Amino acid sequence: MIRVLVAEDHTIVREGIKQLIGLARDLQVVGEASNGEQLLETLRHVACEVVLLDISMPGVNGLEAIPRIRALTNPPAILVLSMHNEAQMAARALKVGAA
Repeated sequence: MIRVLVAEDHTIVREGIKQLIGLARDLQVVGEASNGEQLLETLRHVACEVVLLDISMPGVNGLEAIPRIRALTNPPAILVLSMHNEAQMAARALKVGAA
């Protein structure tokens, strides 16, 4: 079972993602966060293999959170979500450690 933490500030999007993940037999949502600070705090207490991370969140945004996640002992893989369609945003996320 792959444990996933969903970090997305829009409740309806976060709930939809959680429902979709719930349909997969080998995925389990083990936590959620609506902002970067909440994400980092949750990661201190919840073990997961994957963080599904929105780039645009209040406070600590996704790009700022990525290096902090990567600095954890046994960091999870980071899969980035973004409404931005610019290749530059994807390149920035990859540069700071997203998958």
